[in-house]
Amino acid sequence: MKALLILIGVLIAIFVIVTLAVYLLQDRMLFFPNPLSSQTRKNLKNFEIRFDHDGVELCGWLYLKEGADSLPFVIYYGGNGEEISWNFKRFTELSVSGFLLVNYRGYGDSEGNPSAAALKSDAAFIFDELVAREGVASNEIVLVGRSLGSGVAIDLANNRPVAGLLLVTPFDRLSSIGSHHYPFLPVRRMLRHKMESIDLAPEISVPSLVVLAENDHTIPPKYGRRLYEALAGPKELVTIPHADHNNLNGHEEYWRAFDGFLGTVLRAE
Repeated sequence: MKALLILIGVLIAIFVIVTLAVYLLQDRMLFFPNPLSSQTRKNLKNFEIRFDHDGVELCGWLYLKEGADSLPFVIYYGGNGEEISWNFKRFTELSVSGFLLVNYRGYGDSEGNPSAAALKSDAAFIFDELVAREGVASNEIVLVGRSLGSGVAIDLANNRPVAGLLLVTPFDRLSSIGSHHYPFLPVRRMLRHKMESIDLAPEISVPSLVVLAENDHTIPPKYGRRLYEALAGPKELVTIPHADHNNLNGHEEYWRAFDGFLGTVLRAE
């Protein structure tokens, strides 16, 4: 009996230590900034754009395509380990009037420290600045959010008038993904970063496309399907066969679905 009590005590101690460690280190477990290479910085210098939000400088790139006024404009929100400049070249080939890529706080050349609240606040500020400074019409903007960025995009779509919403490998709740990967921990109580996308989905009435990766082990497709079912507006669900979370960009089916959706958004008005 004494040995059993000792064992139970040790297990409880281990559980407490692990739980405390995960709680304290959750920022490092959620956000994985990739460095911006000097060559990329040089190559995209002419497209550089900066925003100052509450004393924090946020850096990215603005691309405007001549003679494409009738096409939608894209704002893209990347994944938690994504250097957003990776998308620049391929995005120039899309059916868009232009696009905006801005690194999250602490990513690339952007200052500050990332958090769910900060990412959502920055997104709203940048959206308003883009409309005011660059004259981009809000009802021609399509918000594209991938993985972590899906939570940012759907929050903004709930607060600003936009033309459409494209969610790539999204989740219903950020806490659901944490619980999936750490089922032995009380993730919902521990998580400081809140993205409750499924609670906002019933308020989203704009056309939406949800793209899932069939073999996604990072955000299993069932969580994206739950979000899709909750969206209120016209919607389409596309699952890319054989794709995983991190190799989706290598599948042409993904880009066809992406570009096809852009081609229908403004005509749906």
